[in-house]
Amino acid sequence: MSLTSRQDIRHSLPPATGLTEDDLNRFVTINTDGEFVRAEAGEYGFPLLAVEGRQGATAALNNKQKIVLGATLDPGVAVTSSANGRAVAATAGDYVNGILLEGGAEDEVVSFLVVHFQADTA
Repeated sequence: MSLTSRQDIRHSLPPATGLTEDDLNRFVTINTDGEFVRAEAGEYGFPLLAVEGRQGATAALNNKQKIVLGATLDPGVAVTSSANGRAVAATAGDYVNGILLEGGAEDEVVSFLVVHFQADTA
């Protein structure tokens, strides 16, 4: 199956202090100062695509993207952010940031589909 997009939606904001290129393909969120920061465990987030010093950071808001795994996971798993911004399996009450299109081992970079919803709390 081929996944195509008419348009990627990307957004750029200043990066918070400490956000570097080591955070690429990890989940980020927006802090109260309007900066991208690394997402915390179970938090709503977007995959970080680029960091250009203090000038700006860019995150993907939709479509097929890449993410670093925080555990060994199978395709089709709904993922959220770990404490270090990596993709881990979502549990009840977590914010789901995407669905894995391919599986892999911890620290691998894999494809996933950016979708957002809260995991079932029942």
